[in-house]
Amino acid sequence: MTGYDPYLLTASVLLIALALAHSILGEIRILRKMNGESLPAMRGIPMLWNIENPAARTIRFVWHITSVLGISHGALLAYLSGQEKDLFIIGIVSCALFASGLIALLFTRGSHLGWIAFIAAGALCILSVI
Repeated sequence: MTGYDPYLLTASVLLIALALAHSILGEIRILRKMNGESLPAMRGIPMLWNIENPAARTIRFVWHITSVLGISHGALLAYLSGQEKDLFIIGIVSCALFASGLIALLFTRGSHLGWIAFIAAGALCILSVI
């Protein structure tokens, strides 16, 4: 294959932009405002270290891990855009994107606009193989 697939490259840019916005805006608008008083105590869970506010720390690292995974999917699509089509990998990624979009749409009743980027990126993946 010569050149790059514009559908996969666009999906890649969408995912990376979404992941960066997720981490930056989430940190500013949500995570910094969390206080330990409004979160459940993590009793009964064995902690190796006596850390302050384990629930908030868990939410913060899971939040940013989600962004890292979004960036990794974007990088994978960027790489695949210059390769022979791997229908299996593109199919798995597009299904994950559609599922993520539907979950975001349904759980937030459309108020979290990430669903648009997920659905659009999933559609772009499908368009790249048809």
